[in-house]
Amino acid sequence: MYLTEEEAESLRRAAAETGRSQAELLRDGLHWVLTTAGVEPRQFHSLGKGRGGQVIYSLES
Repeated sequence: MYLTEEEAESLRRAAAETGRSQAELLRDGLHWVLTTAGVEPRQFHSLGKGRGGQVIYSLES
């Protein structure tokens, strides 16, 4: 993800003021956009290897 200098500085300030990481703020913002847009999370299940149950968002129906 590429940010303008102004966006990057605002993100740095928001992270410092909230005590949260920049990555956490970006993930929360992305989650908000996806849920606001009505995108349903896809549910993946394990086929015997690894862990299932991860939620992945998709813009496809």
